[in-house]
Amino acid sequence: MRRSLLVFALGVLAACGGSKNPPTGSGCGGSGGTGGSGGAEPGGPASSGAAGASSSSAGPAGTGAAAAPKADPIDAATPETKDAKPFARRQVCEKPPCPSAIVFAGMDQIDGKPAPIAMFEVVLGRKVMWSIPKNANVVVYGFLLDGEVSVMADDIKDKQKRCWKLDAFRAPGGGVNVFAKEPTRILVGVGAVGDAKTVTDALAKPAPWAKRPSPVESVELGRKPQVSWGGGAYHARIGFEDPGAPSFTLLLMSKNAPVAEHVHATEWEFLALIDGDGELTRKEGGNVKTTSGTFVAIPPGVAHGYRPNGTTPTLAVQMYSPAGPEQRFKKLAEKP
Repeated sequence: MRRSLLVFALGVLAACGGSKNPPTGSGCGGSGGTGGSGGAEPGGPASSGAAGASSSSAGPAGTGAAAAPKADPIDAATPETKDAKPFARRQVCEKPPCPSAIVFAGMDQIDGKPAPIAMFEVVLGRKVMWSIPKNANVVVYGFLLDGEVSVMADDIKDKQKRCWKLDAFRAPGGGVNVFAKEPTRILVGVGAVGDAKTVTDALAKPAPWAKRPSPVESVELGRKPQVSWGGGAYHARIGFEDPGAPSFTLLLMSKNAPVAEHVHATEWEFLALIDGDGELTRKEGGNVKTTSGTFVAIPPGVAHGYRPNGTTPTLAVQMYSPAGPEQRFKKLAEKP
């Protein structure tokens, strides 16, 4: 496995899709409210005892780094995502037909190499359908930056789950139709599960299922209770955290909140930076400048941290493969 921090960016891929109106059904997470009024998922990565915050405000870094200045607190409410900068990896489907795929061409590669998670943005026009094929080797996650969708399948209660901006869904085994009731932007994460070690391997092994590996789930991520630490400078909303699959968390950090250097011994970390500018520090391969619309992948065993520019809060979706390091946020929140 390549032990280096990999920042990847690809150009826009254009395509289209459409369908008929879906039936009405249950809301995302069990209710039909908009998720924009709730708190956010703040955080910083941690695994081997490393804190996802400055050493002085959120506990010592796992590497024994010197104490950093205390970061300013920030309101936990999720910032507006509607006008977020377009992501580097993007599939645009504004009109029919939208190609049926779990992962679009080239989006399962990081720096030309396969990884256990693929992250990209999907843009759907009004009344457009994205049909995701069945494959028991993957689990598909989606976070709505804007818009409204119905996630539809025959095995879902009421045949669909409705999701709004700041809601998230998870479809084990794929096998769902995502219907946009209005122009919609979805931040998508596809994880390899089971015997598949990479998304490329998972997609190379057709695995249609008669019974879904586990139920389709949805959560009002913008309303889910957050865990906070570092005097209110760091916040995290953990949407999905089941063992054996990737975790899915929304992170929010104040504009001057760093992430202390740390290492994940066995887990990959993936970040989709919705807002914020800074620098990812790493022991191998040199540091990397990051900005809104950037995807970042960090292999196991690579020491890394984050230094914000101090101009704007950091908002990001974070995935670990496999789940586990996100549990550190709960422990940090328990500290006085």
